Amino acid sequence: MACYLISIALLALGTHQGWFVPGDIYDLFGNLLSSMNVFALSFCVFLTLKGYYFPSTTDNGANGSLVLDLYWGTELYPRIFGWDVKVFTNCRFGMMYWALGIISYAHKQYLDIGYVSSTMAICVALQLIYITKFYIWETGYFCSMDIQHDRAGYYLCWGCMVFLPMIYTSHTYYLVKHPIDLSMTTTAILFACGAICVLANYDADRQRQQFRA
Repeated sequence: MACYLISIALLALGTHQGWFVPGDIYDLFGNLLSSMNVFALSFCVFLTLKGYYFPSTTDNGANGSLVLDLYWGTELYPRIFGWDVKVFTNCRFGMMYWALGIISYAHKQYLDIGYVSSTMAICVALQLIYITKFYIWETGYFCSMDIQHDRAGYYLCWGCMVFLPMIYTSHTYYLVKHPIDLSMTTTAILFACGAICVLANYDADRQRQQFRA
């Protein structure tokens, strides 16, 4: 939660001080996505080899197929100099970009048309509520299948470093150039429905965690 709040605060401070323009993220997203893809693919190859020759724990192994090992991963909890790989790729990279990316897209729309449309505002607000919920509940996430059962391979690490930033933000990316203004009533109803859905999702996670306990 601290990393999440500090990241947003630094984004706001950097924007206010003129250190960078968040809207540029929209214009450079193709470049960023290419860079993330190259890094993530290289990183997955490294993790596969690390699991073969330098595993962090005894919870590792090969499947007899290089392709499957690369896709699924060879270690459940790899660490690099004490740094938890899965926490970084899932929580500190993928989820963090999700939050900072959509804020940057909203800023781009503001630069283009002089205001943020109601659909963009709803879209960003609901996603930030969901992401904030994720970080509040992060210890519960550590009990999920992602952490407990999925190894650190292409499926999980490339997914969090490339697929998540690309797909999870795609609707917000689209809205930058397609602003739609709704009435206050419609805006309020849509926001309320979305907030209820996030609450239902959180309650389901909470009940699951209580049952396991």
